Amino acid sequence: MTETYGLVIDDEASIEQMSRSTVRLLAAEFTAGVQHHVGLSVVGVDRLRDRGYFRALYAHEAMIRQSGMPYSIIRATNIFECVFDTADAGTEDWIVWVTPVLVRPVAGTEVATLLAHTAASKPVLGVREIAGPDQFRLDTFVRAALTSTDNEPRRVFTDSRSLYFGASLRHSDLLPGEEAYIARMHYSNWLKSQSVLTSPEHADRVEILDQP
Repeated sequence: MTETYGLVIDDEASIEQMSRSTVRLLAAEFTAGVQHHVGLSVVGVDRLRDRGYFRALYAHEAMIRQSGMPYSIIRATNIFECVFDTADAGTEDWIVWVTPVLVRPVAGTEVATLLAHTAASKPVLGVREIAGPDQFRLDTFVRAALTSTDNEPRRVFTDSRSLYFGASLRHSDLLPGEEAYIARMHYSNWLKSQSVLTSPEHADRVEILDQP
């Protein structure tokens, strides 16, 4: 992946690599006598299991379910701290192409907290979801981060045909279900707290995210 040519997903290689690492991890857990496997996945993987990188994620989940070990799977929406990875994945010729699907991004610290609480609790033997408190479009999510960063030459262009980590998305594919745990931190507050916000004009650009 480069800023000139963007991200190219090799589905088969991704599945093979993730399957290999999952097998090794589960084997080590069995040897160590682990009684509860907690896995992190992505909201929407069940809907997108036959597309792009989501194929590898779904295969990862399937291996956990079939391992025979008590387990809990936490599916998170877009994590704030990964917004630049999303931008890099959509970059082509210094333009970031992003599909305008709906998202509810969440802070990584709150995902980590839920993972820790889950690990210390009884296995769910299923899936829990976590999402952020605000809903807006994926292109808004990426654009807010890039425009609040000094010396960022790229600009975000909205294109409904753009792929997301190799997958073509429908409008609500990345949204959580009704029973998802809703975290507290707002994306606008997280952006304002980051060191990348080095001038008052950057803070002004983030205000749009405070609107309903």
